[in-house]
Amino acid sequence: MAKALWESLKEEVGDFPLILMGHGTEHAADASYAMMEQSLRAYAKHEIYIATVEGSITIEDVIARMKSGLQSRQNGKVLLTPFMLVAETMQIMIWQAACRTGSSRMRIPLPENCRRPDTSRNV
Repeated sequence: MAKALWESLKEEVGDFPLILMGHGTEHAADASYAMMEQSLRAYAKHEIYIATVEGSITIEDVIARMKSGLQSRQNGKVLLTPFMLVAETMQIMIWQAACRTGSSRMRIPLPENCRRPDTSRNV
């Protein structure tokens, strides 16, 4: 999974540190975010962090780790991107519904060809 995720993001990420923002949970499965971060870092050899909205690793935790690290920054910028399957799935479902019903009913501006959005590069 680390290979597939990194290969889909690396061009956009460039030299910037990457923060993936996951949903998180109070369940023990929340530990999988830290394991995924380690796997991504090992594969990509890049500065990658995973933070969660409702889990044990918050964005504040990631910012503190970044500040304490010795990694270099390009103008203090990082790339923050969602790592939420539900959000991505909902975006696709909304676009599919909008394409079926038309933007006037959904109040969503649609591209002329009304194709499925490319969520693999959603930032």
